[in-house]
Amino acid sequence: MNPTRVLASALLCGLGSILSAATATLSCDTALQATVPYGGGPVTFTALVYDYSIPAPVRWAVTIPTGWSYVSTSADGPPSAPPSGSTGTLQWTYTTLPTSPASFTFILNAPAGATSIQEFTSTVYLKNGDTESSITTPTVMLVQPGIPWATTGVATVGRTTATTAGSVDSARGAAVTSRGVIYSTAADPTLDSGTLITVGTGIGSFTASLSNLAPHTTYYYRAFATNALGTAYANVASFTTNAALVAPTVTSPTSTFDPTPTLSGKADPGVTVTIVIAGSPSGSTTADAGGNWSYTVGTELTTGIHTVTITSSDATGNTNSATLPLTVQVPSFNTPRPDGYAVSASGGGSTSTITVFTAAEFIAQATSANSGVITVVGLLDIGTVAVASNKTIQGADSAATIAGCLRLDSASNIVIRGLNFANPNGGCLQLSNATNVFITHCTFLDCAGDQLALQGNTDNVTVSWCEFAATRPGQASVRIGDGSTTPARHLMHVTLHHNWWARNLAGALPHINVGFVHQYDDYFTSAGNVLGTVAGASAQLLSERNVYSNTNSPLTKHGSGTGTIRANENIYASWTGTAPDNGSDTVFTPNYSYEMLATAHVATTVSALAGNTNGADTPVVATDSASITGPASDLATGASATLTAIASGFTGITYQWRLNNSPIPGATGATYTITSMGSTNLGTYTVVIGLADGTAVVSTPFNVGLEGTPFPGTVIVAGPAAPVSPGSNTTLNATAGGFTPISYQWFHAGNMINGATAATYTISNMNSTQTGSYAVSVSMPDGYLVRSPNFQVSLAESTQPGSGTSSTPTSPNPGGQTGTGGSSSSGSSSGSGGGGAISSWFLALLASLAAIRHKGRYSR
Repeated sequence: MNPTRVLASALLCGLGSILSAATATLSCDTALQATVPYGGGPVTFTALVYDYSIPAPVRWAVTIPTGWSYVSTSADGPPSAPPSGSTGTLQWTYTTLPTSPASFTFILNAPAGATSIQEFTSTVYLKNGDTESSITTPTVMLVQPGIPWATTGVATVGRTTATTAGSVDSARGAAVTSRGVIYSTAADPTLDSGTLITVGTGIGSFTASLSNLAPHTTYYYRAFATNALGTAYANVASFTTNAALVAPTVTSPTSTFDPTPTLSGKADPGVTVTIVIAGSPSGSTTADAGGNWSYTVGTELTTGIHTVTITSSDATGNTNSATLPLTVQVPSFNTPRPDGYAVSASGGGSTSTITVFTAAEFIAQATSANSGVITVVGLLDIGTVAVASNKTIQGADSAATIAGCLRLDSASNIVIRGLNFANPNGGCLQLSNATNVFITHCTFLDCAGDQLALQGNTDNVTVSWCEFAATRPGQASVRIGDGSTTPARHLMHVTLHHNWWARNLAGALPHINVGFVHQYDDYFTSAGNVLGTVAGASAQLLSERNVYSNTNSPLTKHGSGTGTIRANENIYASWTGTAPDNGSDTVFTPNYSYEMLATAHVATTVSALAGNTNGADTPVVATDSASITGPASDLATGASATLTAIASGFTGITYQWRLNNSPIPGATGATYTITSMGSTNLGTYTVVIGLADGTAVVSTPFNVGLEGTPFPGTVIVAGPAAPVSPGSNTTLNATAGGFTPISYQWFHAGNMINGATAATYTISNMNSTQTGSYAVSVSMPDGYLVRSPNFQVSLAESTQPGSGTSSTPTSPNPGGQTGTGGSSSSGSSSGSGGGGAISSWFLALLASLAAIRHKGRYSR
């Protein structure tokens, strides 16, 4: 083939659309002719410019390429030219506005072997008034005389396809028998080097569809046209295909308890995402402008593993897919292991788990009178729900969230675990008159009220491994006792361990108004707080191995009264505000064995494991326990006795004995001997057994009593050791251990004795109606009531019906027995000084509580 297209024709055609935008029109309908066939030698170029308007062309210049040389120009305008036979720039200047069409010719000498592609630097200058502008022309081709005139158009590009445009403007020497597009990844494609797409014959515009292209690849293309005289190649253009569709991804969990789960993920923006489950089409959705997509499965899936294929496709049919397993589970978790004061809580027990996905389902199950294990999936906006007794409420995973308030009002035996709590309208979890409640591995977030509130006569509660935090400053956290009820009605035994008070909390870490609170291994990092842990006027706090970091007023007392704190091995780092309380008071002793971390490990362990880390599937942490053996009965004054530490399933490295929570100097062996029993040895003993890693196991308490002396925190009645003679008088004396009573109230046979409000009570003119059981209820300085064991009084020379008990006074402490744990000897009288009977249930409660205190330990 000998193509020799002349410069100016293609040059001016390329300028036409550009100059039109500048309001001047340059056109080139007629091909510029070469005077000799291609192959070297003189070539005559004719340029034609017509259909122009202001601004008008005033100059036109072309730089002669290297290897070509100037020969001559026409007389159609004063030329500026280099010497004949040399290179340089040819320039025509229009001294007056040319008449349309304006044309000129010039002759260049082509070098031997010149190619059909030739770079020409050409500029057309326009002028509008005094303003001149210029446009540089693109690369052009030389075409031999007589072959068709073709032009390459613009391409529309996809990922693996493109639609290109072209036109045959003139057949010239003979009819066009073939036309189309040639393309290649290499520049300057030809019939020999590129891929050919033919599109009909003749002159006119056409389009050619290219397929099976590589994504994100640059292609070069040109139109072509063939007649009997040869093939003409148009100018070369290029395009780059779009990047390939990315494989869709799934960001939602691939394991779920929901049989109609919502799948979500990422894909290319605007593509259609189609979901196929186990080979069957499920549905489709469209990715938004950010590439996010979401789809909820419409038909319930069976339990097990399902193969899910997710395909993204665009408008041109490009696709990409991803396949993944989707597991639908039946919730199955470890059995909870309550500890501390809530050790007896079993929640819903072994009841079959009911999984809830909506607020309505949750409310129906939580308020049902039946026992139940309820597993929460997702976020449930419940408002306020009163939970019934005997329930386990747990999260399916770390996303399980209760938005609203759970109220445990007069409910008992509740387990709550693995949940997030938040409530913009009030508190998150409120307990009132609730008993035996175990709360573990929950995350408490923003609430309009307290995150956790224990009110009324709530008792036997454990809160462990929970995280308390907020996204904005000022959140109040945990409040124990609301201060609105007489303290005597607040039994409130609470264990707080391994909890994390994390961030943006103002106070109540916790705030203890009343109650007996045991707090150990808790971690505090809520910088900017106002108050930390506060013991109110009617509170007793045993605080051990807690770590406060950058906390304001970390451990303090508040208000008037008898609030007490015992602190053992706490760490206070970079505290501000009020200095931590020295924690040297005498307080209660917990009735259970417990294991504490080394203080050096509290921060890392608690911050890593506290909160809802994986719903109810959070591993249960096994802990060791220890106990004490010792004397089986109260000791006589001056007697000796040995206490022995018993480690269950572990080997102790160190030992430290305590009396009423205070370390006994020098008592660091596996046994401890009381060499001479007296009032200073009376009390509750525990032993702290250390392990190699710094962990410490504190034993269950062991009471050592002194004959004839009430145990600390108890009251006994002393009276006649033998039956009382008829008609005589006898006096009963109330003796309190370790405190001075505020008030007294005597009872006979369960009935309140009107006016019997002194430390003694005298039975006058003894007769058969005055035999039976006597007891006294006293008020302690902190407002709690303590009732004595019953003391039996009998009439001499006769056996009184219903006495059934010797008149020998009951021992205040039956020799080191530790009781069943967690119950309080506190109670509340139904009246004071008004006479009359009190309810049988209340008397039974007082008797039971008194017996437990008498039997066990100073562990209200």
